[in-house]
Amino acid sequence: MQLASRPPGTITPVLLAAGMGARFGGGKLEALLNGTMLGLHAARTIAALGIARRIAVCHRNNAALNSAIAALGYEIHINPASETGLSSSLQIGVANAGDTDAVLIALADMPFVTQDHLTALIAAAATGRASASCTPAGKPMPPAILPRAMFGAVAMLGGDQGARALLADAVRVEAPPAVLADIDTHDALATAERQLAVSTTTDRLPRQRRTPQ
Repeated sequence: MQLASRPPGTITPVLLAAGMGARFGGGKLEALLNGTMLGLHAARTIAALGIARRIAVCHRNNAALNSAIAALGYEIHINPASETGLSSSLQIGVANAGDTDAVLIALADMPFVTQDHLTALIAAAATGRASASCTPAGKPMPPAILPRAMFGAVAMLGGDQGARALLADAVRVEAPPAVLADIDTHDALATAERQLAVSTTTDRLPRQRRTPQ
C-alpha cells in the first residue's frame, strides 16, 4: 500500500514569542495594546490564515499569553534558554516543524502585520525560494518564509541574529514601515496605542454625504 504524502507546498507557521523584552523592562508580550496582549495580535493574524498546524515558541514566564495562544490552536514549545537570543527560539521552532516544506517565521512583537501581507509572502515562496518582508528602503526581515533547504543553516545560527542572516537572497515582499513596526519600548507601545485610537476613531466617523448639485 502506498503511503500518503504530505500536501505539496506545506508551510508551517512558527510564531516566536519567547523574547525577554529587555528594553521594555520585561513582560512586554503580555502588555496590553488596544486591550489585547501584545503577543496575541500576531498570533490571531496567523491563525486567520487557516493553516491547520502552527507552532509558537514561548517564554516560561508568560503563562497568560501562552494559554491564550494555545487556545488559538498552536502547539506551545517553551524555550528554556530564551536569554541566549532569538536564534534559539528559531531553532526550536524549526526542529519541531516536522515534515514540512517551509516555515513561516513571525515575531510576536510585530502586531500590525496583516493577513494580506502574510498571504503575499506565501505566494512569493511558491517557487521554493525564501521570501522576506522589507520596507521600501530597508533590508529583508521577518516575517519570512524559509524553505526546508535552509533548515540546516538555521541550526548553525547563534545569538540574537534570528533569520536575518539567511535572507540576503530572499524574494522581497514590500510593506509600509508601519505594518512592519515592532514594539520594543514603552514609548513604542504608547505610540502604537495612539495610532490605533486614531484609526478606530476615523473608522467610526460617519461618511460624508454628497450634496446634490
